[in-house]
Amino acid sequence: MMMNKKGQVEIGGFIMIAIVAIVGAILLVASAQNIDPVRNTQSIENFTYTVGENNTNQSIPGQAIVGTVTVTNQTGANTIDGATFREHSNQVVDGTLTARLEYDDTTDSGLIGEAVNISYNSQPDGYATSGGARALTGIIIVFFALAIAVVVLVPTLKSKLLEGMGK
Repeated sequence: MMMNKKGQVEIGGFIMIAIVAIVGAILLVASAQNIDPVRNTQSIENFTYTVGENNTNQSIPGQAIVGTVTVTNQTGANTIDGATFREHSNQVVDGTLTARLEYDDTTDSGLIGEAVNISYNSQPDGYATSGGARALTGIIIVFFALAIAVVVLVPTLKSKLLEGMGK
């Protein structure tokens, strides 16, 4: 039985190209989906926060607070004086950057132990604080897509597959 060595090599090459294209597409989609937290701040609305003792820090979602924190009662009807809360951004807690909120009201501790709603903008976990790093994340995905295209197209064009199909 005679084997067509050239045909075997071409089929093996096409199988390799297909595998590279499939794996590359999967990795590209997974990488592109994870760019948002690196580049964009997030809005936290009506996060339930239980007020701790005076001068006690408590962790809240995000690594840094952007702007101001609005504190309202549970019904959302009354805004609580924000001067009684101090914001602490980029605090290291258990090895990760965390935003923290501190209740500081020495005149009236009526809120201690009470649940309140807080709303604020924050940098999510993994946020790139450098503008250059945020800009490069998009470019990395573009170059990754181009690399996949080159890896798939170059062997196809070298094998003259398109000429064999009459193109």
